[in-house]
Amino acid sequence: MKYGRLLAAAGALALLAAVYLVGGEPEKMADERLLAFAPRSVRALTLDRPDAPLIAIEKTGDGWRMVRPLQTAADKGEVEGIITAAASAPVEKRIGPVADLAPFGLDRPVTVTILPTDGDPAVIRIGGMNPDQTLRYLAVGDGKEVVAVGRSVGAALFRNLFELRQKRLVSVTVDAVDRVSVEGDAGVVTEVERVGKEWRLIRPYPLPASREQVVATLAVLTNLEASGFYETPEEIATARPSVTRRIRLGFGGKEIALDTGTAPNGAGIVVVDGLVARVAPDLFDALPEGPGDFLDLRLLGGEEEGATRIDYRRDGLTVTLMRDAERWQVTAPVKEEADPNGVEALLHHLAWSEGGALVAGPGFDPKAFGLDTPFAEATVTDRPGRSRTVTVGRRGENYFVTATGWSWVAAMKREEAESLLPTSPPVDRRFFRIDAASVRQATVERLGQRFVVESGEKGFRMTAPKQALLKDEAYHRFIWGLLEMAHGGDYAGKPPAGMALATVEVIGEGGTVNRVAFFRAADGDGYIAVDRPHTRPVRVDARLVTTGLVETLELLMESIDE
Repeated sequence: MKYGRLLAAAGALALLAAVYLVGGEPEKMADERLLAFAPRSVRALTLDRPDAPLIAIEKTGDGWRMVRPLQTAADKGEVEGIITAAASAPVEKRIGPVADLAPFGLDRPVTVTILPTDGDPAVIRIGGMNPDQTLRYLAVGDGKEVVAVGRSVGAALFRNLFELRQKRLVSVTVDAVDRVSVEGDAGVVTEVERVGKEWRLIRPYPLPASREQVVATLAVLTNLEASGFYETPEEIATARPSVTRRIRLGFGGKEIALDTGTAPNGAGIVVVDGLVARVAPDLFDALPEGPGDFLDLRLLGGEEEGATRIDYRRDGLTVTLMRDAERWQVTAPVKEEADPNGVEALLHHLAWSEGGALVAGPGFDPKAFGLDTPFAEATVTDRPGRSRTVTVGRRGENYFVTATGWSWVAAMKREEAESLLPTSPPVDRRFFRIDAASVRQATVERLGQRFVVESGEKGFRMTAPKQALLKDEAYHRFIWGLLEMAHGGDYAGKPPAGMALATVEVIGEGGTVNRVAFFRAADGDGYIAVDRPHTRPVRVDARLVTTGLVETLELLMESIDE
């Protein structure tokens, strides 16, 4: 055992000895309270730590203010937590009068003094913990009577300067704010104001603002909390950032101003009412930067339900999707059943994708942003016949977007613009419209060879090129592999030319027959298409139609249960 552990063990034994030398710890006291005073009568309190300046807090109306060592607002919840703990905390154990307070950590205690409006001050001296860390030792007044309270009670009393000061940086509620102004580092000012129950953008463009967006922004601002403060002139000098944003909140003719930026050490800094507070730098991601933060920039406003038709075009491709009951069909450029997952993903992307920075307001010139000859455009129609259109323009390397209901243009990131619409129709690329459990027979014809496997009441069998029983695992792996191979890829438009390398036929319950063909085209690409006639061709990795099928068949032959 190391020397430090010996000292710790010796200290614990000494404390236990001190407790039991005074007669041991009796049973828990029955409903005995630490102090007797009315919490509402408290007008002030102090907290004196041996290793820190005295903290003094006074009542101010419905709140509390710290007057020492700082002049600042106090955290109401923390202050009233101390008062409540002192007034209502039950005494868990009474140790009794002791000659030596040191074993209980009461020789250099933290002293809490509560000053009621009437009556004498209530003084609590806070000491150490018992050996198993479940109780905290206290002494009331200036005597040597020691009691023990629960660990949580001790924690409520044992607060430090940071915990007791107000950490919320904005002392106003969301509903009270009637104006928000944001000035960026380029001097651009964005301003919104409340008009009745709604909000309106005043600068830089007169536009209706999204109440949802404004309230969400205000919720972030009014709940800003410091993770630390810079106090001394030296600390402030090294931490004060160059201001990147100045945010003003107006309420009832008053105003709160917040300067935000990043300190040289990377910490986020908010300066408000003379305080220099440290906050998490990623918190700035949720703070407003410009007019776009007060508008609903979702392309379709987050609505994706109820669509019955989608028309879109990009890169010379024009696609139409129609919904009949619950099924989607591709009606142009081909007539095919649509992939429901693909359509769902398309709608979700259109509904929830957002524009970025606002770049133009009412009366904008579409030509200036390439919106007169769109890079991409999509129109979504719902059951009542309402149509909403998203238009993406391109100028050089820059992309811009506008939508139905907008009277503005927003910038759009290149990757978001190019992934907004699929480059091929979202056809259902399942060649086999059947699940593995329903397959009764599968036939593969490749280079003159024929492989047939069957599922029946007596198990799984191969009937060609030879008769053999198949292990359950081998059969299911083979069927699943075939179904997965004939799936996916990029829609190719026209059937590939040339002879098929292989054909796969799957027969399901009820005699349903599905046939697909695997091609290796002259361009070297691999293709899969529905067989006879070849339709719904998709382009796949060439290795899939060459080595992929061969490997699947080889695994089947190796798994024959002889």
